[in-house]
Amino acid sequence: MATYVYAIIPADDALPDVSGIGDPPAPLRRIARGPVAAVAGDAPPDLRARRRDVAAHHEVLSTLADRGPVLPLRFGAVLDDDAQVAAHLEEQATRYAEALERLAGTTEFNVKAEFDLDTVLRDIVAADDGILAQREKARKSGVLDDQMRLGELVSNAVARRETEVRDLLLHRLADQAIDTQTGPEVENVAANLSFLVERANADSFRSAVQALEGNVGDGVWLRCTGPLPVYSFAPDAVPDAVEGT
Repeated sequence: MATYVYAIIPADDALPDVSGIGDPPAPLRRIARGPVAAVAGDAPPDLRARRRDVAAHHEVLSTLADRGPVLPLRFGAVLDDDAQVAAHLEEQATRYAEALERLAGTTEFNVKAEFDLDTVLRDIVAADDGILAQREKARKSGVLDDQMRLGELVSNAVARRETEVRDLLLHRLADQAIDTQTGPEVENVAANLSFLVERANADSFRSAVQALEGNVGDGVWLRCTGPLPVYSFAPDAVPDAVEGT
């Protein structure tokens, strides 16, 4: 049976008393090599992103993160067997041990600045004389080039607004975080940022985000999620080394 891998932890850390994925849930086991170990279990033969399995995966990682440093793998990490996992650990043990030491005592927060696009567009148009003039010109002329020019002006203004919001978040939250990563683009989201934060500083980070909520402008909402496993700050080789991630 293939081996499902949840995370990398220090070799001497205990496994959490939680169940893994599968129906019935598969027990967890440790595959250790040198200073590190993989938290693993049997992979279901029909592995898919079912809600219960995704929730179980997250519970394993959250429990591990509450107990000590962890390098989390995203849902769906499968290798052929325990021997392949062990061989990979032997190759990467030093790198993983260094990363675990660096990430000890930390957690991840994700902050998204979500746009109510209608409100943002209304404010952008009302505040930009150039856009107002081009809108009137396009209305009167009905010419496609004028309409396209209006769309270009609005699109550029929205992009500038997104940059302003993202820069504000980075500037105001930088002193609360150890590191920052920019996440993938999301529709109607001006900024998708992940912050590596000392666990002891988690409440201060949340307070800093709350303090920004009234300063990002009308039609912009901040959504702060965390603490999370440190997906964005684990070594690239952790997810890349495993099939299915």
